[in-house]
Amino acid sequence: EFKKLKELIGYSKWIFGQNIIINSIPMIENGLIGRMIDATSVGLYTRAKSLAILPSSPLFGIFEKVTYPAYARIQNAYEKIRDGFTKSLDLLFFLTIPFILLFLEYGNRIILIFLGEKWIGIDALLKILLVAVTINVLNVLSGPIFNAVGKPKIQFYINVVNIVTLVFLFSLLASRYGTIGIAIAVLINSVIIFLISFYKLK
Repeated sequence: EFKKLKELIGYSKWIFGQNIIINSIPMIENGLIGRMIDATSVGLYTRAKSLAILPSSPLFGIFEKVTYPAYARIQNAYEKIRDGFTKSLDLLFFLTIPFILLFLEYGNRIILIFLGEKWIGIDALLKILLVAVTINVLNVLSGPIFNAVGKPKIQFYINVVNIVTLVFLFSLLASRYGTIGIAIAVLINSVIIFLISFYKLK
């Protein structure tokens, strides 16, 4: 049924665009860090980021897969969507905050256990990225809502702002403050995207 196919293509192009941006972010981050600082800093940042997302990354994937079809079934019932979003947010924070607090308090020991002594220098980097990941929870949960209610264009443009702002902040802070500047850039960017997502959700 070609009419339905045409509608799906119009919808899917925004999802495709979202995925391109999301998948290109790590490559752009590493490329900019290597260009503006050095290859060693790429290694430090990558290790710190992998540890920072360790407590929440598996949960993010599960929530995205579960919430999208659930919201799609009730896409015209905004009150139910709001209720589901609030419960998802509560549950995600309940499951991740203890781990994040653990990492913030015992970051040095966790780095020693997982990575060894040579990586102990990423402690400050790790803690800043942990805060950024926590703030990013709202953006992770808002994406399925925009897509489920037939407004994937909103999430696409949020992702565009995300990558443009990130590149700008990297350019501004990386050469001056090194890897800590990179972490601060990611944190500031997370706050900006949080505010935009919150406004659009509201």
